[in-house]
Amino acid sequence: MKKKIRFIYNPISGILPNVIWEDTIAAYLDLQAFEFDVTLSEYAAHTTILAKQAAESGYDIVCAIGGDGTVNEVINGIAGSSVALAIIPTGSGNGVSNHIQLKPRKIKQAISVINACRIDEMDLVKTNLKWLASVSGIGYEAHITRRFRKSGKRGLISYVKAAVFQFFAGKSAESLSIDIDSKTYEGIFFMFSVFNSNQYGYNVGFTENTSIHDGKLDIVFLKPFPIYRLPINLAALFLRKPKWSKDLLQIQGEQIKVKNQSELLIQMDGDPIMVTGDVFYTLYPNYLKIIIPPHLKQW
Repeated sequence: MKKKIRFIYNPISGILPNVIWEDTIAAYLDLQAFEFDVTLSEYAAHTTILAKQAAESGYDIVCAIGGDGTVNEVINGIAGSSVALAIIPTGSGNGVSNHIQLKPRKIKQAISVINACRIDEMDLVKTNLKWLASVSGIGYEAHITRRFRKSGKRGLISYVKAAVFQFFAGKSAESLSIDIDSKTYEGIFFMFSVFNSNQYGYNVGFTENTSIHDGKLDIVFLKPFPIYRLPINLAALFLRKPKWSKDLLQIQGEQIKVKNQSELLIQMDGDPIMVTGDVFYTLYPNYLKIIIPPHLKQW
């Protein structure tokens, strides 16, 4: 029996506007093994609705065509079901797809991975806001994400511009009190990040050996630092060598509570959200089926 796949395309997430997805998928997908349809996400959260409908209608796979935001909306529609996630990465950062070594905008390669249909399981993070696949953060990264979103532009250059403008604008650090597996961490932090995948996107992150299916979250606190330590902190970020930074604390955990009594800007899989009240993270090990490349060993 053929497996049923729903491909969901987010037209604003990527930089491949001229692809005719029905024809492209039909050209590369193994039609002896799969039957498919393609649906277009038309508004915020529509992808989640379309993914949930697929899960309730007996589909085997839902494929996100887009970036981390599209992946996030898909997992929020299929989490807890038997449906597997597939990804054709056409977004900007592409954190989850980079983690599993899918090259951005390589459509034929991504569909060949679907054809091989190696299904494994990845961890998910449940928050009191939504499910999280890749990374969440407070402080500088949350402000970058909001600035990047407001620019209306996509791509690495736009993201770097947002990062530079936000750094010199200041006002990124937050005073935080955070419980992690019953231990409390307090202070003023330039960044606080929760990693399920191994990066923010663009293959950068304060991570080194982070796994997306090890039953642990990698948690990073970056203290405010003098400008002369910016180069080494950038090197730690771009080369994924967190131990190089004297301003960084990295731990692992499974349950997190961010105590908050005012408005707080937070980003979740690239989505900036203003919240009031506490924010909770709980890791659900091996909770989501995902199609990964057949050659992948450590992930």
